[in-house]
Amino acid sequence: MLPERVTAERYKKAERENTYWGKFRNSTPRDHMSRYIFAANLIQGSPEMVIDAASGSGWGTHYLATHTDAGRVIGLDCNEDALREARNEFTPNPRVHFYKIDLADLQDTQTIEPADWVVSFETLEHVSCEQNLVFLRNLARLHTGEGQLVISTPNAPLFSPYAERENSPWYKYHQKEYGLDQFLEVLDKGGWEIKNIYGQRFVDREKYLKVANLTFPFRILAKHLGLPWNHRLYRLPIMFLIAYYCFNADSQVKPIVSGCQKEPVFLLAVCNKK
Repeated sequence: MLPERVTAERYKKAERENTYWGKFRNSTPRDHMSRYIFAANLIQGSPEMVIDAASGSGWGTHYLATHTDAGRVIGLDCNEDALREARNEFTPNPRVHFYKIDLADLQDTQTIEPADWVVSFETLEHVSCEQNLVFLRNLARLHTGEGQLVISTPNAPLFSPYAERENSPWYKYHQKEYGLDQFLEVLDKGGWEIKNIYGQRFVDREKYLKVANLTFPFRILAKHLGLPWNHRLYRLPIMFLIAYYCFNADSQVKPIVSGCQKEPVFLLAVCNKK
């Protein structure tokens, strides 16, 4: 089953209404918005249906409905609270619909008709290694093959630079994070042919990891003191890293150029169904 916590990072109404778009505080919604803008610009013509897989509070689903000529945009999620918020705010639009679906369950996904386009942002990392291929193959089942899949995930070596030393992703609710090669490999195994690969928040890897190494002792101290994972002392190094990439790189989705000194903190792939 896909964890309900997959929507923990969802872009909530309070954040949308916050007019202060500071580089640091609002980095997550800014990054997420950029992904939907990118996807909307890709969707050409008038596809009959678009699926937003793991739609959270629904604002991205609504954005796709109002910025493309799709006949319908369907938001799928397994979190009741997120679906309730989405339905309350966005279902007055007759082209937007939301359904409770476990995207890691074949039986569940068979109740939804396929769409020409599927988007799924910051979801794959919440799926366990045992279920990641099931999840991706279910996305393929939900796809007609006419359009494309647009999917994103954090770039593990930069998003979780402490992972190798801690033997787990820094964020408690991430089950499995991927580097670029791993991301391309799992997409291929999951039934997708990668057409183009993009990134967000391009940073100088060497400088970025120096910041990570300088702040890692805070994590060690927090562990030694037995503090909970979300304690400020645990999160302080991560805040330094977020501040670093927020003040040194923008959230725009850009192509990944081989041999470039700067690498992305987030990965985004555009794929064709095999």
